[in-house]
Amino acid sequence: MQWIDETGADLRNLIERDFGPQPDPLTSIAVLDWMHYRARIIPRRRRTVMVSREVTALMATYPAIEQLKTELERGRNVSPWLSDRVRNRKADAFADLMFNDWQISHFHLGSHFVAPDKVERTDDRLFALIKADHAVFLDVKGHGRETYTAQEVLRVLLRTSPEDLPEWKGAIPQRGSSGWSDAELLELRQAGVSYSIQIDGRLFSPPGLGVSTSKHAGRIVVRQLNPLSKAIRSLMRRGPPQQLIGLPARLGIRLRGDGCLLLQDKTRAVDLLELLPFE
Repeated sequence: MQWIDETGADLRNLIERDFGPQPDPLTSIAVLDWMHYRARIIPRRRRTVMVSREVTALMATYPAIEQLKTELERGRNVSPWLSDRVRNRKADAFADLMFNDWQISHFHLGSHFVAPDKVERTDDRLFALIKADHAVFLDVKGHGRETYTAQEVLRVLLRTSPEDLPEWKGAIPQRGSSGWSDAELLELRQAGVSYSIQIDGRLFSPPGLGVSTSKHAGRIVVRQLNPLSKAIRSLMRRGPPQQLIGLPARLGIRLRGDGCLLLQDKTRAVDLLELLPFE
């Protein structure tokens, strides 16, 4: 007895709910682009929040920072503070390359809502590393092309939450090298080239594990797309449980509200495998 594989149809329904009609057959790039969108709008999960001393000094100036902290801690919707580019360019996986590369999001700091789902736009924005179980508020910066590759932000991350900046243990920078400039990092990111970060004579990976050659987030390819494909193949080979003998055995996918994809025995409405949450 084998599964009736409904995972492709379920994925199509999830993607079309956000993106509208998709070509047939559904491509892996379409799935990857959708995973980027789902991660980028920040799933509603309870997170502990660490606040750098740079942001702490500005909390009285920007009351929205405290509000964002509370919303993240309570697992509420923070998408109203995200930029219009991030929220509205749904099918554009490259709407925020800083998010793809460094896993750092930026939030407007308006003091009131201009629409039910949108806060007032501001030039100054809060930059924060957002992971599945925690967030790190790093700095407040104005709009600017090279703001999004400002290594000063990574120095703040290293001081505030060093475990979130993976170090290349044992690696030694080239003699006389001071590392890439912010402008050079922007060029590398836009070309889909991987690189190291040099801080005080130490080498680090980008906090989001960098971009792939296609400029997609490497972490989403490695932690989301590839494991999903492998898990479906593994369950299909293994076949359905004995309890389903004599019944149509339907294998499907569902998306939980906290950003986790689950492979499901649809016949019994039983979850079989939970993948890592989008981040």
